[in-house]
Amino acid sequence: MIKAISLRCFPSSWTWKECIEKAKEYEFEGVEINFDGRIEIDCSPDTLKEIKKRIKENNLKVVSVYSRHQWKTPISSEDKEKREKGKKLLERLVEIAEFLECNSVLTIPGMVDNSLLSDDIEIVSYDSVYKRAKEIIYEVSIFAKEKGVTLSIENVPNKFLLSPLEMKNFIEEIGTEAVGCH
Repeated sequence: MIKAISLRCFPSSWTWKECIEKAKEYEFEGVEINFDGRIEIDCSPDTLKEIKKRIKENNLKVVSVYSRHQWKTPISSEDKEKREKGKKLLERLVEIAEFLECNSVLTIPGMVDNSLLSDDIEIVSYDSVYKRAKEIIYEVSIFAKEKGVTLSIENVPNKFLLSPLEMKNFIEEIGTEAVGCH
């Protein structure tokens, strides 16, 4: 196990480069990188190369990647187009993780209520979220497994997978080592 910090923990006025340097200065061994602010999910290959270079120069490891855009394009949405965007977002995060030699994508499994971090509020029944999230996460897990990446399900305030037992059952029902718990 290594001591790591999310870049989101640093002041929002800092660049991602400053955050990486401070992580090293504060004696962290790894960082979690969010792709939704300092660095966008559709960043260029050159930006990813620069991130990788800075990580190596600072003798750090990327322990996970994620994007809060998952709140705006939930894979459990009633809207099929939104679900597809959410799936593509997870696939993009898997690609980024592989490039950055990271084996974990923080994955929001779906949302009964996305109002915490989305202006386009949607309330979806628990059973619909369960079915859709399980299906899409399984589909993305096939791609993730090929890349050596785990979709790490995180317990967030989305009113879904409320107990440890629900989380355990959800992950076991998907049935692949490419899906775990964050």
